[in-house]
Amino acid sequence: MTAPRPLHDLAVCAEEQFRLHLLGLVVDMLHRERREGRLFEYLDQFPFLQSYVDRIETLFGSDLPAPKDWRAAVRHWQGETELPLDRLHKACPGPIAAASLLLIAAVEEDPRLSLLDEPEGGAPTLGGMTAFLCDMFPDHGTGDIRAVLMRMAEVGVLQVGSRDAPRIQWSLRVSPAAFELVSGAPCLRDHFRLTATGDLPSPEVWVAPGPDSARPEDLSRFLQSTRDSTILLRSDSHNGRKTFVRMAAQAVGKAVLHCQSGTMADRDLWAEANLVAALADALLLIECAPVPGERIVVPAAPLNAPHCALVTTHAASIDHGRRPGALYPIVLARPDQDARKRHWRNAGWSRHAAKLADRLLTSGHIYRVARGAVRERKDQAREAIDTALASIRDPRLETTAHRIALGDELDDLVLDPAEREEVDALALRCRLREQLHSSSEAGVKALLSGASGTGKTLAAKHLARTLSRPLYRIDLAATVNKYIGETEKNLEMALAAAEELDVVLLLDEGDALLAKRTDVGSATDRYANMETNFLLQRLEDFRGIILVTTNDGERIDKAFRRRMDAIIPFRLPDQLRRQEILMRQLGEHDLSQAMIDEVACRCNFTGGQIHNVVLHARLLALAAKSAITDAHMVKAVEREYRKTGEHCPLRPALAEVG
Repeated sequence: MTAPRPLHDLAVCAEEQFRLHLLGLVVDMLHRERREGRLFEYLDQFPFLQSYVDRIETLFGSDLPAPKDWRAAVRHWQGETELPLDRLHKACPGPIAAASLLLIAAVEEDPRLSLLDEPEGGAPTLGGMTAFLCDMFPDHGTGDIRAVLMRMAEVGVLQVGSRDAPRIQWSLRVSPAAFELVSGAPCLRDHFRLTATGDLPSPEVWVAPGPDSARPEDLSRFLQSTRDSTILLRSDSHNGRKTFVRMAAQAVGKAVLHCQSGTMADRDLWAEANLVAALADALLLIECAPVPGERIVVPAAPLNAPHCALVTTHAASIDHGRRPGALYPIVLARPDQDARKRHWRNAGWSRHAAKLADRLLTSGHIYRVARGAVRERKDQAREAIDTALASIRDPRLETTAHRIALGDELDDLVLDPAEREEVDALALRCRLREQLHSSSEAGVKALLSGASGTGKTLAAKHLARTLSRPLYRIDLAATVNKYIGETEKNLEMALAAAEELDVVLLLDEGDALLAKRTDVGSATDRYANMETNFLLQRLEDFRGIILVTTNDGERIDKAFRRRMDAIIPFRLPDQLRRQEILMRQLGEHDLSQAMIDEVACRCNFTGGQIHNVVLHARLLALAAKSAITDAHMVKAVEREYRKTGEHCPLRPALAEVG
């Protein structure tokens, strides 16, 4: 049958399909009344239906058509195009489900239609809808119709209200998400975001992180070959995880429904998300960030399960056993140097791409930094990138660590030849770690041990400045928590963010977390050992740069020491080093050479103590409005020894100067 011309001219879309099926429902009801000779009486009882009759006759181009003719015309109008209402019929097959959905939705579209099944009007009820459907489908009993309605509620198509009332008075309504999709209205929700196929990126612009890495085309072929499945994609945050899934969905003509991770934990939200994905022919995309020890359970879908993609971290524990279909695992590495060059070029930094690619950033952070970098001159590219990178504030890192200003202290680091060689070798290993291991996943872990004030923190600053990387110190007060699992959670956040931003991470006084494990004598011992075991495994897999400092290297668990790429002992400075540190710290002064030699020779200070002495001497000089004199130095030295409870070793003749 050829569709009537007015019907044929309608756009083939969800909105028009919904209206035509709604009119078809009215055609069914009016045809039933006409067959029983009550049509005019029915129209007199419900006069608002005349407007529906006029619309139907206008679209059909003749008098009120028979139901089969109307349905044939609608099928011809729609052709092969699949729309949300068709997918809903697949999810809830059968004429009763289709009619009940349209009847209940019709009341939301036109409240006057409620008078047809509810004599007093108002929202459709389970009793009123059952009775009305029994008249429409006399071959089905009340129990069959109620079972269909409750099944529709179970899968999220219908929502049931007034459950405290008698069962026949339970109110029924189409779930907002289902109504919006089948009626062509925008589907807007706080807990998920639906992106149409046409708005998704093409796989043609994908930049593979390495020559052997997975590609969106691989996933798209898998999606085409399976009806339902779970895709488990592991990678760093801001590393193209969601982009990868969106590109694969675009290649097979699917939309993407991006849900919050908490959706799976809420039964109603999970049912709604699966329903929306089924109606919109969308792939479910869920981003999960489980804390250490947490297991993410993917619940079963309440209806024909769409494809579900979980993007998560490398170490996340996932249980998808409740979902049907195959599991398709994907691991995305961080981009290698060639891939980073391509990302920098795509971000508009072609001229400097080769130099900027030495930063082991994730792909997402490359674009974030590139957008935030402002160049006043072409030769300021590196400085602009450094400034933009410093401006990125990752909440995971900011809440568990704080950034250390590097200042101009590079020249203040005084080391003996052996220490200098080790620090330079560590810097070289950090700079070339990708080439050394032939992988962008390589990390560097170093233990800096020595007495307080011997230059461990200063060496960390020196290393960060040499590498042109920000330096963050883990805040133990904000990280260590008395509640079980919270310490591991906080550490994981800091370590993961440090990896992605390619910063230098400093774990100061690391023996507080890396101390030797003890025999389990209480619950406290057991949980302390659990924290240590977590750190052992996490440092093994750490792909960034982390420096651990300790005043006593022997307190560090041997297992941690074995995992360190470098262990650098910092010794107390000898006389020559003390004099060099003192001269660098002093600046302008009026000290005699004899005083300088005496302090360097007799005062067995660390570099940190010398800094304190010079700082106090400068304070005294400022108060006296003069340069630092011998008298100021003597008082500062004596004060430093009083702090430690030791005797000042300066010779009496010089001490009397103070």
